[in-house]
Amino acid sequence: MSKKVRGSSLALALAVIGLLGSASSSAASIVVVGSPLTASFVPEPMCTPLCTAANTTLPEPGADLTSPVSGTIVRWHVLDASGGEFRLRTLRPAGGGGYTAVGSSAFELPASEALQTFGVDLPIQVGDLVGLDNSGTEAKIGVFDDPDSRATAWKPQVAEGGTTMSPFEAPAEIAFDAEVETPPSAPAPIVNAHCVVPRLKGKKLKAAKRKLKAARCKVGKVTIKKGVTARSGKVIKQGAKPGRVLAVGTKVKLVLGH
Repeated sequence: MSKKVRGSSLALALAVIGLLGSASSSAASIVVVGSPLTASFVPEPMCTPLCTAANTTLPEPGADLTSPVSGTIVRWHVLDASGGEFRLRTLRPAGGGGYTAVGSSAFELPASEALQTFGVDLPIQVGDLVGLDNSGTEAKIGVFDDPDSRATAWKPQVAEGGTTMSPFEAPAEIAFDAEVETPPSAPAPIVNAHCVVPRLKGKKLKAAKRKLKAARCKVGKVTIKKGVTARSGKVIKQGAKPGRVLAVGTKVKLVLGH
């Protein structure tokens, strides 16, 4: 085959490359919100009775707890799920640590405990949290017990348009997430949308500062409480509860043992 390319062929090739490039640049982007599904999960009963549950603290670097973009959830996943149906929820910060339920998918029945993917068309805004509902008390979902994680459950399930009340919290990560698609014209992801307060109890001051910075929060007033020698130099109390969604840069007060 000749190594020479005729002018017309070269022009056609460049035109095709240009079209492919423009198609690639105009493609929608995907952001994953929720658990990265990389932990060692174990199937456990999700809630008894029914509840709405969500991950409100995630320790994995780079994990998006709330959506950094406005767009549409096109797929969601569960892992180690069985014993009943589940549906995805979108929860919007309502102030004071509460959330308002603004949307939901249909209930879906996992075919096995392997990774399950469900399609959906569910709008989501910057700062929204993704939650999960179970359809029966036998429903199980993958759970990873971890002191640096925080799973929050609201009983009974949050009604559509209703606001969360009196949450139950546990040091765990729940195995579910969602894929948010943004249109080509959408602005770049907003990475400083909120300060999501991490769990700091038991951390040394330096480690607490790192976690606050990663969560887009700031260190507030630091005080020392004498007589708590068992936790000397470690956080024994924090001014804002773990999982609270606050304005970016919010200062969190810390109390250290001594």
